[in-house]
Amino acid sequence: MAKELPYFQFEPAEYLSKDISFCSLPAQGYFINICSYYWLRNCILTKNQLLKRLNHETELNELIDEGVIDLDGENIKIKFLDIQLGNVLKTSKANSKNGSKGGRPKNPIKTETKAKLNPNESETKGIREDKIKEEYINNIYNRFVDEVKSGGFDSRIESMYIRLKIKQGSLTPLLIDFKHHLIEEDREHKTTNDLFLNFKNWLNVQDRLKKLDKYR
Repeated sequence: MAKELPYFQFEPAEYLSKDISFCSLPAQGYFINICSYYWLRNCILTKNQLLKRLNHETELNELIDEGVIDLDGENIKIKFLDIQLGNVLKTSKANSKNGSKGGRPKNPIKTETKAKLNPNESETKGIREDKIKEEYINNIYNRFVDEVKSGGFDSRIESMYIRLKIKQGSLTPLLIDFKHHLIEEDREHKTTNDLFLNFKNWLNVQDRLKKLDKYR
């Protein structure tokens, strides 16, 4: 998250008019620290993880009782930050898609003339780069799927099923959707373990966006 957006929006008027204003000052100060830690962790944080880092259980329970912070099982949920995260991801995805199409040329006349002089070279280069990218993604993705099928990630996948509360067998369609995400993301993965961590983070985002409900 620090890469896409190192800060989150904070509206003082709304803050002072919400349930947080009924909490004690220590709880309010604790909440700001939680928000910062939550945001830096891509809005993925359990109660146990929080208390290991910021051990103030009395203030945490006060925030939960007042509805300032929600608990989904053991997972901390801060709604206004989850919404902001969703918006950032949508914007980032749109920008990435637009960027892949190329930006506006600094000198349109010069660029257009160059394209007319040698149109096939530019087109061929783009096709070649797309093909290399597709082959790379297919290679690492197929290795990842083969390792999943051979049981290489069984314990972590089983834990994922339990944590996300999705049906057994949901992995196949989710992996297909994940491949589309890889193509759009245009990110290099050196190992299948790197790819699994990306898959795990992608599933967490899908969960927050309510896109896993059909698999439950």
